[in-house]
Amino acid sequence: MSFPKALFPAFIIGASFSLLVSAAQAQQVKVEVENLEVQLQQSPDIEFSGTKEKKWDAKEWLEIEVTFKALSADRNAEFIDELEFQYYVFFKGQKAAQPQVYTRSINVTNIPVDETAYAIAFLAPATMEKAFGKGKSINVRDAWVAVEIKSRGATVGGEANEGKSDAWWRDGRAQRVEGEIFAKYETPFQLLWYDRHVQERRER
Repeated sequence: MSFPKALFPAFIIGASFSLLVSAAQAQQVKVEVENLEVQLQQSPDIEFSGTKEKKWDAKEWLEIEVTFKALSADRNAEFIDELEFQYYVFFKGQKAAQPQVYTRSINVTNIPVDETAYAIAFLAPATMEKAFGKGKSINVRDAWVAVEIKSRGATVGGEANEGKSDAWWRDGRAQRVEGEIFAKYETPFQLLWYDRHVQERRER
């Protein structure tokens, strides 16, 4: 699928989605992405006591969940100490005059070897409202998402839900926006599906 030129001028490049950066690293760790699921997830309604109730309207977050399997060249390895998940999000139809790509690096730890595992990240409701305008309905199909997975700085896996052949997330002409993608522990979802997702390394 080609990138929409009218919406994202001068942003298509002919690079392929290559995962081969360091042969030495690739021989040690490889990550196979089995699925990249992007969906809207409403803020959870959590019951609590001891404080006064406040009126609020639940909003929708953009949820990015990566299903993957980590493999190691070490036959005795049961866990991989750490992997870095670099997320990229572009909204087709965004209001910004200059193309913006939201990005965030989240490190995960103690990843089981040769087992299906899950990593997750979220984009806040306010970010999507700013991108599309207040009161605008958001179509999840407008979210182009890519993830690159690294081990000790070397890319060992990755996937994109759209525009994979154009490697749009690598083009330096788009404005990079940090601080809008959140790790699970930073969101209202932190206590949900607790044992499903790999452990995140908290930033201090």
